[in-house]
Amino acid sequence: MPEENELHLPKGFDPKNPEHLAKQGTALAEGDRMTCHLAVHHESQGEEPLTTPPLPFVYRPTTRHQPYVRRVVITPEAKPVDVGWIPEGEVGFVFIQNRTGLGRQRQLSEEERKIEEGKWIVVRRTPDDPGYELPPKASFFAFPRGPGLTVESTQGEIKASIIVYGK
Repeated sequence: MPEENELHLPKGFDPKNPEHLAKQGTALAEGDRMTCHLAVHHESQGEEPLTTPPLPFVYRPTTRHQPYVRRVVITPEAKPVDVGWIPEGEVGFVFIQNRTGLGRQRQLSEEERKIEEGKWIVVRRTPDDPGYELPPKASFFAFPRGPGLTVESTQGEIKASIIVYGK
């Protein structure tokens, strides 16, 4: 095992040296990096499951904004996505998650289950855009071009998470 100092870094490691950073496998030598992985597994009765290979992509922000992370309540009234301290024109990556049903501690009655299944979030670019729908527990992400992304619920209040990264 290599010798370590108090910060648990290998002996002789210089965090300001790009060669040392690259050897450690960190993205910091080339700037910030965000890696996303998406895999889809589809099971159909009487068929073999269909699974996509993991579809990773790497996003390298060009700004140094701290991500804006919020848990919000979405209502049927369309409202702009709150991007927090990220300046207009510097929004890069937006992630929205419908938190309906996450962390539930009990079984729902049939009536409650039907109500919960109807709690979808609609994400739109413009008022006349049919938009994108997020069922309970689903996520949406995009790299919007300009302002105008709105969210609304199909039924009542919906708990959601929103994370905004800079360009």
